[in-house]
Amino acid sequence: MSQNLAFTDVKRLEPLLIPRSPEGLSEEAGPAVEEGSAQKERDSADASAADPIEVHDPQSRIADPEEFFAWLGILAENASFTAKTAATLWQQPVEDTDAILQHWVKQRGVIARADQPRTYQLPVALHQEAYQCLLYREQLSPQQAHTLLIDRYRARTYQQLWHTLEDDGYIYAHLTWHLQGANQCDEIHLLLQEDAESGANGWYETCDRTGSLHCFDRDLALAWQLAEDMYAQAPVQAIQLQCRYALMTVVSYAGSRLPANLVAAFVHQQVWTAAQSLAYLERVLDPQHRFAVLQNLIPALPSTEHPELLNVIQQQPHCNHQAQLLRILVPLLDPVLYPELLRRVEILDTDGDKAMVLRELAAVLPTSDLDQILAITQTLNLTESMVAACGIVRRWPQTQAMYLQMLAQAAQSNVEEEAVYADLLRAIIPNISGAHLPKLLALIHVLPDAAARVDLLIQLLPQHPQLLTVAFQTACTIPSEMACAIALGKLAPRLTEIDIHLALTILDTFKNPVAVRCALLPISAYHPSASISGKLIEIIEAFPSESAQCQALCGLFSHLPLTMQGDIKARIEAVSDPTTRATALSRLAVQDKSLMPSALLAITQCQDVEVEFEAYWILAQRWPKLIPAALKSACQIKRMDPQVWAIHQLAPHLKEQQLKEVCAIAKQIRDQEHRQRILDEIIPYSSKNILIHIRELWHQFQDNKVYATVLGTLKAQRTALNIKLSPGDARQQAIHALTAFLPDPVLQQTLATTFDFEDPINCAKSLNRLLSQLHPSQVDYPLWCKILHALTHLEHDRFFLSLPRLIPFLVQMAGPEIHAAMIQNIQIIQRQW
Repeated sequence: MSQNLAFTDVKRLEPLLIPRSPEGLSEEAGPAVEEGSAQKERDSADASAADPIEVHDPQSRIADPEEFFAWLGILAENASFTAKTAATLWQQPVEDTDAILQHWVKQRGVIARADQPRTYQLPVALHQEAYQCLLYREQLSPQQAHTLLIDRYRARTYQQLWHTLEDDGYIYAHLTWHLQGANQCDEIHLLLQEDAESGANGWYETCDRTGSLHCFDRDLALAWQLAEDMYAQAPVQAIQLQCRYALMTVVSYAGSRLPANLVAAFVHQQVWTAAQSLAYLERVLDPQHRFAVLQNLIPALPSTEHPELLNVIQQQPHCNHQAQLLRILVPLLDPVLYPELLRRVEILDTDGDKAMVLRELAAVLPTSDLDQILAITQTLNLTESMVAACGIVRRWPQTQAMYLQMLAQAAQSNVEEEAVYADLLRAIIPNISGAHLPKLLALIHVLPDAAARVDLLIQLLPQHPQLLTVAFQTACTIPSEMACAIALGKLAPRLTEIDIHLALTILDTFKNPVAVRCALLPISAYHPSASISGKLIEIIEAFPSESAQCQALCGLFSHLPLTMQGDIKARIEAVSDPTTRATALSRLAVQDKSLMPSALLAITQCQDVEVEFEAYWILAQRWPKLIPAALKSACQIKRMDPQVWAIHQLAPHLKEQQLKEVCAIAKQIRDQEHRQRILDEIIPYSSKNILIHIRELWHQFQDNKVYATVLGTLKAQRTALNIKLSPGDARQQAIHALTAFLPDPVLQQTLATTFDFEDPINCAKSLNRLLSQLHPSQVDYPLWCKILHALTHLEHDRFFLSLPRLIPFLVQMAGPEIHAAMIQNIQIIQRQW
């Protein structure tokens, strides 16, 4: 009989559809069956289906080195294994097995993995030799050999529950493969329904904890295939298992959508290996989330993973995402891969994406690659050529003449892309030669935006101070108050006192206090004369609000004469509004320690927790002992954005216990977005233990209200089916229902088009809409399997809410009893996830 069949007897299916736990079988699904009797039943079925297999005592110890070698042949070909794997096979201490394997590395050609300690691999020829030796020397069939391996690993479980087995670097990835080889496929179904001590699905929880969810996914897919293969033999059990595995697929992917920065933090803190993080990435179906994970993950991965990263990036469906990810990878990339990266850049779809990456590449590529970069750049349109040129001209100043000519060409086109044009000018300026200065100035004056012209002129001032006058005159004409103030602030260190008075006259006309403050601070820092300080105070006193006045005065405080400082302290201490007084005194206390008691008193008198945090945080940056007080205030903030910003500021300064306090606060927040944003802020600064705790919290946050809704619908549906209608009513309902179904030719064409969608999510959504227009008789078993697989790409809630519409198809294929089985499936999922 084929080993791919899940069972040899239909009756053996029955206990498998009842959840198994350490205490016994669930009473919810049927009568309890003792573990021993269930095992006897399976053993009896095995004996009737195949020749008896003599299994040695799994505790027996091997003593012959040749037998040691032979047993490595039962491992999967090309698989990595560890000294712990050999210790289980050979029934020897790990230290002894490691010593033997190290000896064989030198004597027999066993490969020792350099990237993982005590990890080995057999070359294919050596593996074949060991396998043949095992079968002939030990007189074992392949099934017997797999059975012995399974029994030796089973002896290391707790109460024969596979999820309690410790991973040895091999068995998690190959357990189900060995179960198939031992013709114990029923154990695969049992494996996937084990209850963990926490009540969750045991195998999922174990794989998730160890970063091996790719093993769970593969095992789930295998079990689903086995369930499909048994339909002809046991349709009810086959359909029930298929539906359960579809449910498990949906909930496992929904529950494992970890925040992108948490995945990267797992690698930084060695919760996961690089390989585990890439395996997790394979589970991410949503392209946008996959992109976010990669953005965070790329800086965390070692250079050994860069070849794989290039392949993963190329698989991104959006070209722009590919380019952005390559930009992140470029500064970190192993130089050996530069030629491959250039090849990948050439095949990007758009000029903009190519230019984006070339700009970054220019900073790291050797000069020998300059010609190739220029060749690619010349294929781009003018705007994107200028983008790439920004990186090239910085690295290779000898290209500036060529790019000045490019700018002249752009100027003749009325400078449609002003920002790109200005960026290229900015890149040329640091290495501009005197001969090219007139041409550069002419190109700068082409820019219609006065603020951009001033910014470029300011960049030229260190080498060409004679440009100060034109820069200042241009700054005074900038129409935007904010841009004008920023420009005047940048020029302040170089301006004369006469120019400063002119600038103050301009600032005095501004309506925006925030813009004015941008210029006042640098002016006061570089021009502390009494006449200018007095004018600054006059401008501030004209601000429309007391809060804006206090904020500006605090910024100028340290640059003012002592007599003025005394007046400012007295003015701020007399402020009537408690929130304004608290923040202002805190800002002054940082500059004048004598005001600390007044600041702390003002904070206690403030009734606004957001302002209280702001004041504590101002002081805490000077006196870290106040961080606990700032954290306490931050945790009491109710509004999402202010609280997230408060935690963002505090996070780099928090200790382990304080980070745990933030986790506790996040756990109490019911709004999912608010809670996750708080956790996102502390993830980069969290220890390994806290990261694991955050992952546990993340799983607890999954909303299961949809389960109750679906169960209620299914139970109501089942009750309705039990109501007997008169023949006339039944006929009328049947005729009415048939009018909604698509004619068969139209149906086949529609389904073919739907299954042709490249995006599986769109395919699933279309199929979901089609369900109500399909008659059960139009869906045969192969089509049903195809539809169910496709529907698992729906979002968690949408998939579950579609289940009642699947019932007619299930009843058509498996009979009315499948309805109760589906209710049982939902209850199992609700309990374990």
